[in-house]
Amino acid sequence: MPQVSVSVSPVLVVAANPNRTGMIINNVGSSTIYFGPSGSIDTTYPSIVPGGTFTEDSGGTKMYCGPIYAVTASGSSSVNYWERALKE
Repeated sequence: MPQVSVSVSPVLVVAANPNRTGMIINNVGSSTIYFGPSGSIDTTYPSIVPGGTFTEDSGGTKMYCGPIYAVTASGSSSVNYWERALKE
């Protein structure tokens, strides 16, 4: 799984993929991360605590296919992600 460092400045975690059918984001760092669809996210967005996982599976059909950004309220963290996509 690719690993991305996340800090107080929003960073792209998963690029847009028009064929996405599933994804997993694991917070393997020590700070809670907040994630959303744009670089203007803050701590009001959904979160993943340290050691936590976000999973989304469309059951084989397309789902949200845009980018996923993440940020921390303070400090830094690391996330791993995995993505499944339909073949074109």
